[in-house]
Amino acid sequence: MKGRVQGCTKAYGYDIGKDLHPTVNKDEAAIVQDIFRMYANGMDIVEIIKYLTDRGLSYRSRNWSHNAIRHVLYRCLPLRGE
Repeated sequence: MKGRVQGCTKAYGYDIGKDLHPTVNKDEAAIVQDIFRMYANGMDIVEIIKYLTDRGLSYRSRNWSHNAIRHVLYRCLPLRGE
């Protein structure tokens, strides 16, 4: 089962294939990288939400929220260094 997704929600920045292996979603991955860059440069979550919203970017067809940003920061670990 190594490398497969089991019993959890899809991490933002990834798609899950029929074989249950995650693959990078390039559009979402670019947003994840932007979020990490902004956070590392000292922007707070409210400022990040405003930045993304002002650019018309959504989180899974919803508005960005504190929880959505925290989900990205703490659940998308493999995308941090890519």
